[in-house]
Amino acid sequence: MSGTGIVRWTGFTAGEILALVNQDSLAQHVDDSAFLWHLRQLAVDAPQYALADIVRLDGRVDAHIDGLRVAGDAAWPVIARSFSFEQGYEIFPKMVLAVEAQATSHLDEIHDCLCTKPELLRGVAGALAWVQTGSEAEIDSLSRAENPVMREAAFAACAILRREHPGIRLGLSSSHAGLRASAIQAAGQLGKVEWLPEIEHAIGDGSPDCSFQGLWAAIRLGSRRLSHFSALKAIAEADGHHAREAAILACRAMSLDEAIGWHSTLARNNTCTRLAAIGAGAIGDPRLVPALIALMEIDEFARVAGESFSTITGADLSYLDLTRPRPENFEAGSGEAADLVIREDDELPWPDARLVGQWWQKHRGSFIAGERYLAGNPLTTGHLLQVIAQGKQRQRSSAALELALSAPGEPMFEVRAPARVQLERLRAWNS
Repeated sequence: MSGTGIVRWTGFTAGEILALVNQDSLAQHVDDSAFLWHLRQLAVDAPQYALADIVRLDGRVDAHIDGLRVAGDAAWPVIARSFSFEQGYEIFPKMVLAVEAQATSHLDEIHDCLCTKPELLRGVAGALAWVQTGSEAEIDSLSRAENPVMREAAFAACAILRREHPGIRLGLSSSHAGLRASAIQAAGQLGKVEWLPEIEHAIGDGSPDCSFQGLWAAIRLGSRRLSHFSALKAIAEADGHHAREAAILACRAMSLDEAIGWHSTLARNNTCTRLAAIGAGAIGDPRLVPALIALMEIDEFARVAGESFSTITGADLSYLDLTRPRPENFEAGSGEAADLVIREDDELPWPDARLVGQWWQKHRGSFIAGERYLAGNPLTTGHLLQVIAQGKQRQRSSAALELALSAPGEPMFEVRAPARVQLERLRAWNS
């Protein structure tokens, strides 16, 4: 108070405000928001998570992001100190805040990082999909960028949000293979049947990723060329990065007789045993269950055979106590292929073949040979919607694929999207 009796309020400087913020708490929000989003990215492809789990994870992520929102400008230096931005998940909290605040200088920094570190793409795209309002302008800005990786991020976000953008069609003819693949994937997920000729043109353009995405999109959009299935099966049998996805699509899109025939070929090839187990689950015919139970005796294939058994029958092996302990001294092997198997199987239970066989003897009468099943029921639209709402992530993904194959012109349900986006679409379907 001055000598005149007038109260004069003195504002804080930026440095004084920063000093008032609990730096340790803020750093915890930064670290936890990034780590939990990384955990979420693993969870959406994992066999043990359901939509309810994703809802809870998303809530935890947003609670920490909220702590950063409240901090305002004080959050930026803490974010800068916390990360070197070498991993996609590290860029996530900064991108969310920058888009929400339309913080041009920070967006420019992220753009520069993305241009030199393409591995950040998933984090940038995920953040664009996460933001509830304000992402449209940033997606539009990235989609017109000269750098193709920036446009890839925009297209990936569009695919997650099921949002069309005119730049996607232009990306189909890009000279940059990664951008072409991203545009093809988005077009397939968005249900752009009218772009099918351009998509099919990319199948033989020499890029493995473009070829796979072109095959995936073409079949998803209704093309049933024999050459497409032959190429897709070859990708699966090559046991590379897209093997599992290629096998599942081929088995779900082919006729039952064709799928059973290919499965027989795989089962006779000792190098394709794992692929045969995966394919059996995607085919869904209970005639393949005995072969899956036999594979449960072999440690190398036991867990993936158990997953396919559950995919067909809906039996939860852990809940029903149909499991055995992990074998002592079990090793999945070494190298890139073994690392992929570890990621795919690591959270799966170890089935006990004897107990599973007993369960099957009691329940096999509930299943009709020659019918296709997912999670214990035939593939009706109502059941597929129920699986998407209540099933585990990999079964939800299969249900979404089945629905997409039956409605090629409709956007595909994305089981990896933010939970709020998924719940909104489920509510729209049920209204």
